[in-house]
Amino acid sequence: MKKILILAYDFPPFVSAGSLRPFFLAKYLSQFGHDVTVVTRQWDLIHNNHLGYIAPSKSKKVISNNEDGFLTIRSPYFPSLSNRIALKENKRFLKLIGKILSALTESLQLIFPIGPKRELYKAADHFLTNNNVDVIIATGDPFILFKYAKNLSHKNDIPWVADYRDPWSQDFSIKHLFLIKRWYKWNEIRIVKTSNSIITVSDFLGANLKKLIKNKEVTIIPNGYDHEIIDNNINKEVNNEILQITLAGTIYKWNPIESFLEKLSHFVEEFGENSIRFNLYGINIQKKIEVLISKRFQNLTSVIGIYPKTPYSQLIEKLSKSDVLLLFNYYSSMGTKIFDYVGLNKKILFCYSDDLKAKKLKEEFYLTEEDSDVNQKLQEELINFTNSGMVIKNEDDLHQTLKKIYFEHKANGFIKNETINSELYSRKSQIKKISNLIQEMNEG
Repeated sequence: MKKILILAYDFPPFVSAGSLRPFFLAKYLSQFGHDVTVVTRQWDLIHNNHLGYIAPSKSKKVISNNEDGFLTIRSPYFPSLSNRIALKENKRFLKLIGKILSALTESLQLIFPIGPKRELYKAADHFLTNNNVDVIIATGDPFILFKYAKNLSHKNDIPWVADYRDPWSQDFSIKHLFLIKRWYKWNEIRIVKTSNSIITVSDFLGANLKKLIKNKEVTIIPNGYDHEIIDNNINKEVNNEILQITLAGTIYKWNPIESFLEKLSHFVEEFGENSIRFNLYGINIQKKIEVLISKRFQNLTSVIGIYPKTPYSQLIEKLSKSDVLLLFNYYSSMGTKIFDYVGLNKKILFCYSDDLKAKKLKEEFYLTEEDSDVNQKLQEELINFTNSGMVIKNEDDLHQTLKKIYFEHKANGFIKNETINSELYSRKSQIKKISNLIQEMNEG
């Protein structure tokens, strides 16, 4: 079997969708017999919010430990000047300076050896001076890790793999920033073309990468669910006195959360505050939700519960106790949470397939550029293939569906669901494909 070095920035104990893919990559590659080492940064989580991403680490030294069957090397984190400004209560003009400095660092680190993430490269470089490795995998974003993998590959004559969770220069958020987009595109091409293989999570990202990085094979390896944790929580008997709907994770600007809250408010007007509960775990817009409730949806005050980010295993346990799991349309992207939802065999409430307000939000805020021929129904197709939920067309359909599931729950005490084919979407099944790819790449 192979010795594998994984470069990952987001990694447990930091809780994010981005931390799960490299963690399970390391875990299951180790179970398949590979000798795996992960190089990441130290996450001390002093701040239980966005400031935790830029807070300094408690230790100024590299920390190594064996856990979950693989070696983890954690580099110290020293905030940049822009980070230090953000960590303090400063005047608006100082925060503006901090944002400018941060943008400059993000751009210039692609050429010069600068930036707080540089410590991760130094730790990986030191490891390779004393250890042989067969392949390097860099999982992004942040995509500076791709540059680090390229440099380490060149220095040590080791093949490297670019693992995309998200788009880089094709990110919709920089669509109108012409110079930045061109700068990222130039760097993306020159860096990624040196890779021996490209992996990504969806057909859409794969198609775009093939257009951008010529003559490179792109392998699609979707995310999945952790079958060990899911299996411990699946099909547990749930007897909620009140219908429970739950949403976990990031709520993007193009997600129709206000539309959902509006229809939920109308439902509560008709059936009362003790008819339903809406649980939100680890969301990023808690203040916005609280403002919406106080100004527009006061009757949801006792209906909605907002809870902080929790470790993956605890989150799955929380989700397993819900009756219905809310999923917003990601269009040409599959996202991550859908696999956990499918694995749990809980009824998925998918919003929306064809709603006018949702389409307007997508046009303004969606994160990825799409060609006219791209498949925008990946989630719908997966839900239909696995028989795992209800595809809600629009607001009116949502209103009727909420009443339907309410009466079903009132009559039976639960919401029936019969998911099929879920085993195809476990992370272990997907990562087995990466293991085979690495084996074939080295043998070739």
